[in-house]
Amino acid sequence: MFPFSKVFMKEKLPGLLSDEKIRQDPRVISYVTKCVELCWYMCMQDPPMELAVPKKGDNMDKNLFSFHGRKGRVVNCCVWAALLLHKDGPLVCKGYVLPEERKKK
Repeated sequence: MFPFSKVFMKEKLPGLLSDEKIRQDPRVISYVTKCVELCWYMCMQDPPMELAVPKKGDNMDKNLFSFHGRKGRVVNCCVWAALLLHKDGPLVCKGYVLPEERKKK
């Protein structure tokens, strides 16, 4: 197991996932291990890669994100972060956002 994965599993995952049984599931352990490893490699690039995560209420940036579920102009939540080659760099992979529901007139 990647060394940083062990630290993440012990110190951070319990705060994110309270069910001990789920945290001990081999599929969850494998998934989290791969995620931590991938994030580590992204950070070790020179310059580091960047995840773009919009906040609720931000305007939708169609250059970085695609819609998930419905169309709209204002972000409700980020479903999947966009990946940039470096800070303010070119887009590697578009993210997905769920826009706020449009108010009915």
